[in-house]
Amino acid sequence: MQVITQISRYVSILLVIGLLITGCKSPEERTQDFVESYNRGSNKLVNNVISSTSAYFISKDHIGLKFNTNLVVEREDKNLYLNVLPDLIANLLSTTPAAQQMIDDGITFNISFLDKNNATISKMRIDEQKLKELLTESKSKQDNSLKGTDLSSISDETKQMLNILNANLPYEDPNSGIKILRVSVVTPQELTYTVEVPLSLVPFIKGAEAQQVLKSNILNSENFRTVISGMEDLGLTHVRYLYTDPSGEILNQFKLTKEDLN
Repeated sequence: MQVITQISRYVSILLVIGLLITGCKSPEERTQDFVESYNRGSNKLVNNVISSTSAYFISKDHIGLKFNTNLVVEREDKNLYLNVLPDLIANLLSTTPAAQQMIDDGITFNISFLDKNNATISKMRIDEQKLKELLTESKSKQDNSLKGTDLSSISDETKQMLNILNANLPYEDPNSGIKILRVSVVTPQELTYTVEVPLSLVPFIKGAEAQQVLKSNILNSENFRTVISGMEDLGLTHVRYLYTDPSGEILNQFKLTKEDLN
């Protein structure tokens, strides 16, 4: 959740900065100026998720954007990022006037995200036609993702992130069969992950001893440390994990806060 939000917030700032100085110049000059201004402001985007970012000139109508992150992406989790990141970028580009103008002017963005080990998480090439396709697909998924959910008590920024995340759920881990069903904010300051466990794993999820094992596994995850340390920006102070069996019966639940990392 925080990964998506921080990328969205700071990239939009840099895209605006990049357009301010392009003015009435030739296409090649405008593209080069955008790249230079983006890179001058790139240090503003460094945080606990993004370690560095840079833009580079490919041609007068192609710009590259590279994001190095602190994420550790396991092979079985990569598909989730491959689904979520294009939705994020499409929504971001379409709602940032600076970026939309560049695309309307015929600019293609070649965007890549790398993990902590410099391995590629996702690569995408977005021009005007691709942006339209992504937005159409994203809207269709979002229209069905949170039906019946009350989002009146949360910020627009959090609401957007919930829409994007849930549009790409449920997500099933191919090795264990565990599914992330949805991400929600049921009460203020609490982010809730609802997780479905296959019948074969139900005996290992029930009880206090199992709860301690689950907590320990999550707290030892580098990605959890990255997410929880920045959640205050969204007004969220703790994460609840709700485990159910395929019928919806609750097997275990607990919440974690930043203090649990100490």
